Amino acid sequence: MPSIHPMDSSPEPLIRTMEFTLSPTDLSDYMTAKKIPENLVQQLQTNEQTGLATPIAPERTLKYGENRLPATAVKSIIQLMFEAYHDKTLIGLTIAALISLAVGIWEDTQESDPTQKIHWVEGVAIIVAVIIVITVRT
Repeated sequence: MPSIHPMDSSPEPLIRTMEFTLSPTDLSDYMTAKKIPENLVQQLQTNEQTGLATPIAPERTLKYGENRLPATAVKSIIQLMFEAYHDKTLIGLTIAALISLAVGIWEDTQESDPTQKIHWVEGVAIIVAVIIVITVRT
């Protein structure tokens, strides 16, 4: 095996002759199984104390790719609220609120005294409670 010490005076032959014994799939399997072989440092052709020699890094990048986490999709606030709404209790409360609101409005149209036309408030209060719960869950 060629020397990979960072102070090696001949990095060019090292890069041209380097063959990796591990594939990206092998490394992924090690990480998934959380079982790391004893000779992993030798298989990776690196040094435990100093890491990679500078001339080796570009070749490793070509072989294994950049050492970055994949980008994750960011969900919008509307998507998060929609997901929070998928609770049977909240759906049931919404249905109850709509029924209460409809009945309250109907009762208010039947009421002759204008000071008593507040039956719709219960339905609105339930809707506000559902909106608060969805906002908190988001």
